[in-house]
Parts: sequence; C-alpha cells; structure tokens
Amino acid sequence: MDIRCTKAEKIEIKEKAEAEGIPVSALLREQLGLVTSHRRKSVPRVSQLQIRQIATCCIVLEGIAHDVKTATEAGQLDQKVGLGIVAALIELRRGLNSAQLDISKFERIC
Repeated sequence: MDIRCTKAEKIEIKEKAEAEGIPVSALLREQLGLVTSHRRKSVPRVSQLQIRQIATCCIVLEGIAHDVKTATEAGQLDQKVGLGIVAALIELRRGLNSAQLDISKFERIC
C-alpha cells in the first residue's frame, strides 16, 4: 500500500514509530483505529557496566549480612547492633531493587 506524504511527514512518522518501539505499519493501523495497542511498559535500557555494578553491590551486601550473622552468633557483636546492621542492609537491597533497571537481568547475576 502506498500513501502520499512529504519527506518531512515520512520522517516524523518513522521517528514516532521508533519512539513507540513499533513498526510504522502498526502505528498507522493504530491511528486508523484498526487495532488496539496492547504494548507492554517499555524497559529502560541498561548498560552491562550498570548490571555488573549492581551485581557487585548485591554480593557485597550478602557478604556483610553473612559476616554480621556469624559475629552475632559467636557473641562478638551485640544482637541489637547486628539487627540494626541487617535492617540497613535490607533497606539498601530494596533501594537497588527499586532502581529503574531491567530487574530480570541483574537478578540472574545476583
């Protein structure tokens, strides 16, 4: 099917489709009301460096939690202090999880 439009309109249509993450044909069908959009929320793009850094943080947090537990069980650390540290670690972990990243990718690494 051919449609007439200016070069500027063609560029605008292509850019809009690209921004929406769909083919031009799907965008045009949506605009005509021929199909209903059932798009998923877009997933922010994350660099491999960010994924590795978050994975490293996860590993460090888990190591600290293990050390705190071991020290508390051995009587080297007051239980109240140990619980405070673990609570802070849990809060940090939640902060990492709430970051707008592709959770499924970095969950596999952690």
